Amino acid sequence: MSSSIRPGRKVGDPTVHTLRALKYTVDNVEFKTAFSDPWQSLPQRLPANTDVNLESLFKRKLPITKRKFEDLQALKTVIPPEIHAFYDNLPCE
Repeated sequence: MSSSIRPGRKVGDPTVHTLRALKYTVDNVEFKTAFSDPWQSLPQRLPANTDVNLESLFKRKLPITKRKFEDLQALKTVIPPEIHAFYDNLPCE
């Protein structure tokens, strides 16, 4: 199997233009370059590493202006109640 179906590195490599069929499954995409060929798995990139531990740049939350705090409080009428505590605990000047 080739490492990719596009853009084709040398003459004869499959490209997007030579696709004849695509089959989508829950965890894979398969393709055919001829209807009589067997299905081949489309190479996919690995998912990004999510186990990254980022160090905080600030010792505490940065405060927002009093005006912005009041505007956010006014929006609580359209925000689900379970999220109100987040807005109530925002630091402001």
